[in-house]
Amino acid sequence: MARKIEPNLRERALFLFSPKKGNEAFLRRVREEREAQTKNSPQMAATGYGNHGASTTLNSMIGWLAGGGSAEDDIDLHGATLRKRSRDLYSGGGLGRSGCATLTTNVVGWGIQPKPKIDGEALGMTDEACDEWERITLREFNLWAESTMCDAERSKDFYTCQELAFRSMLVSGDVFVLFGMKENLLIP
Repeated sequence: MARKIEPNLRERALFLFSPKKGNEAFLRRVREEREAQTKNSPQMAATGYGNHGASTTLNSMIGWLAGGGSAEDDIDLHGATLRKRSRDLYSGGGLGRSGCATLTTNVVGWGIQPKPKIDGEALGMTDEACDEWERITLREFNLWAESTMCDAERSKDFYTCQELAFRSMLVSGDVFVLFGMKENLLIP
């Protein structure tokens, strides 16, 4: 794990009087330390990421000191803040909303579309019986999926629920879907 570089006492004191001078002194020291490390270590070819995001020589990247924690630590420590910011970006419209909307449309599309195919030979069924079973099964699924009876709140159909789950995952991170059992009361 890389050591965390922090301003020394001189740089902190200088920062109190002039933040600009304190930052310049800190960045100068970091640059010098990295150049010394680079001279003492085998040279890596600066290609691909090394020329851009992983560069140790670009001025815009020298002050970018990222700690090397685990993904679990990052998510546990910062997940709530990231979720709040993500939801705020989405509710504010613009690119935050359009990115999620476009991705949802392209990934979910028309939603899960079942294509029942029964192995009639293994079940000892004729081709006609298999076709009939597949047709009835698809019809019953569509009756359920295209009605609001599939939603506990009775406000969305199955395809809208799929869109909602995917969009919620984009905006909030992990999403848990609960399959609750609620009695369907049909009023004649």
